[in-house]
Amino acid sequence: MDAVKDYLSSEQIPKFKKLGGFAAVYPDHPSKAVGQALIAKALGITDETFYAGALKQLINASSEGNQIDVEGLNFAVSLVRSIEPRNQLETMLAIQMASVHLASMKYMRKLNHTETIPQLDLQERVVNKLMRTFTSQMEALRKHRNGGSQKVIVKHVHVHEGGQAIVGNVNHGGRSSKEGATQSHGQDHLSLPVSAAVLSNVEEDEEEVPSPGRAR
Repeated sequence: MDAVKDYLSSEQIPKFKKLGGFAAVYPDHPSKAVGQALIAKALGITDETFYAGALKQLINASSEGNQIDVEGLNFAVSLVRSIEPRNQLETMLAIQMASVHLASMKYMRKLNHTETIPQLDLQERVVNKLMRTFTSQMEALRKHRNGGSQKVIVKHVHVHEGGQAIVGNVNHGGRSSKEGATQSHGQDHLSLPVSAAVLSNVEEDEEEVPSPGRAR
């Protein structure tokens, strides 16, 4: 029920439709201008010329031949919207991601219906490249939104004179033989007294260091 409520309460945008036999699409809204504005806002577009160009690119990516696939176009728009572009730069990347996804599914369908080995190898390579490209695009979007920065934590452990420190998995002594026998294979544990694990005068502090190559 919660999923149904979330779906019904989500903000919907007009879908595109074709009018008669014309090779053109329009927002399914009483006001064409309002419909375009709602779609543009959902796609992170603030410029009318950019909107027209983006729409043309999505039509080309989602259709084959000279016929506009309205259902495919609406799906492509939904893909771009799901990325929630914050500006027109992110909109361009989102359109590329949607186009690569659609192409991946197109060649995946061909791969599923291929019978000869040479064609099978060809389609497999194309699908693999497209899906790897999509993964790279996701990473590019992540870096763009995070400013391209990475956080590195460097830990300094200071052991003063007379102190000892052991780095690793340490278990206290006094465990029964039955408990020791039930330890999972592949993981070694040190059974040592507490005083031998970490003795006195051990200090630890953390320092945040910028990632190499990211210094301003």
